[in-house]
Amino acid sequence: MLTVKLIFNPHLDGNGQCKLFFGKTELRATENKICSFLRNNGFYAALNPVRKKYVIWRGLFEELADEANDSEIELVFEGRGEDFEKLIKALTDAQCQNVKWSLKHIVNFDTGSYLDEFNSIIEEMRSICDSRAELREIEKLKDKFNKSCNTDDCAQLICIIGKHIEKWESTNDQYKQSKIAQLNLLKERAVNAVSAIEKEEKM
Repeated sequence: MLTVKLIFNPHLDGNGQCKLFFGKTELRATENKICSFLRNNGFYAALNPVRKKYVIWRGLFEELADEANDSEIELVFEGRGEDFEKLIKALTDAQCQNVKWSLKHIVNFDTGSYLDEFNSIIEEMRSICDSRAELREIEKLKDKFNKSCNTDDCAQLICIIGKHIEKWESTNDQYKQSKIAQLNLLKERAVNAVSAIEKEEKM
């Protein structure tokens, strides 16, 4: 039995970002038809057959079955619940009866998962705080996140990180550059998570 893992993050790169693994090997778009189609057309378009002038695509499961050349395939899907349901529907419609499929779902990229991301960022921020006032500010924000995860509180977190960056930029501390780099990374993670939540709310 071959294990195939498909990771789909709908919040990245316009059509969403897909990663595909056969066993432990990640397939690349430059060398693989399936990855190339996923990158150029997106996860949703890949689920069903597509026939155009220069494109013949038999649907995700048929293409995977052909590529795998195995009679038994376990497909591990990491992504949102609603996208996993679309995957199940595509398998029901697929014409690859010679393959025994088993599906496994790893939940990720739902709004709830971003609460974990923000709490992780806050925990790292606590280790950076060097005054009780800064720590209290972070603790208050953490309490808010545990009650609800909304974009206003997320924006406040980004603002707090920005204040810490400004503070470290004005010091001559020997750890200045490493702290600024760490804070910039936390800020990037927070901005990406906010953008993802806003996009999800519009869907």
